[in-house]
Amino acid sequence: MLRKFKVRVEGKEYTVEVEEIGKSAHSKHIEQPLGRTTEQVSEEVTSDTKGTEQKLESATKEKIEKKTSKGSTLVSPMSGTILDVLSSKGASVKKGDKLIVLEAMKMENTVLSEHDGVIREITVSKGDNVDAGDVLVVFE
Repeated sequence: MLRKFKVRVEGKEYTVEVEEIGKSAHSKHIEQPLGRTTEQVSEEVTSDTKGTEQKLESATKEKIEKKTSKGSTLVSPMSGTILDVLSSKGASVKKGDKLIVLEAMKMENTVLSEHDGVIREITVSKGDNVDAGDVLVVFE
């Protein structure tokens, strides 16, 4: 039987699922004590979370590096869906030009060029879902 619990560690709240094995939940005696303090469990959860954050950050950097062997990039400022791509590969753009229309939380957001340049690659298409930090445009 799976049971859900909310656990708060250093001010952060986590939802955990625990599977009950062996004795029933109403058992009054424990056959084997856990032998760990709440501080030890807190350290384990914190270190596991930090490891996950580092893996995610590393994977994001790798994703960007794969798509951008050279040149600068324009990344998505938020998660959402691409509604329209307003430019094309090889186009010369100036700082402030409209490049992408992104829908996030039922609102349309226009992503602007951050500098003058020539578009080497547009990595998204209309209808694509993107996360914050995903590369949208690569400049030469």
